[in-house]
Amino acid sequence: MAEEAPLPADFAVDSTPDCPEVIRMQRALARMISGEGAAEFLAGDFLPTFQRELPRRLGELKRHIAARAAAGVQHEAHTIKGMLRDMGEQEASAIAYKLEVRAERKELDETATIFAELERMAQRVLGHVRAVQAKLLAQRSH
Repeated sequence: MAEEAPLPADFAVDSTPDCPEVIRMQRALARMISGEGAAEFLAGDFLPTFQRELPRRLGELKRHIAARAAAGVQHEAHTIKGMLRDMGEQEASAIAYKLEVRAERKELDETATIFAELERMAQRVLGHVRAVQAKLLAQRSH
């Protein structure tokens, strides 16, 4: 297994072994955006946008599920899957993928149950995002 590359200098964040999800997210973000100003962009723009968009997309997905609108479920699930995957949240992304596949097959009977699981995972992810953002903001103020 290849060793993880170190985080960029302006993305140095205190890591605690008891929070591997936050560390995984930090590494995913570091792979997406590196170089001078990366931490500032992430804390000031990217992460706040993610924190607004994920709940909005989940609301749209919930609305499509309630309406049994397969195309809408598929579209929103696909978007959410990518958002979560890009943040290093493979488990949550896999749940969104389940919804996407079910909608593609027009098998909507269990989507509300799967959505509830996705919504719980999304709340956990948003907690990780807030933790990463807080660390970046604290680093910026030093």
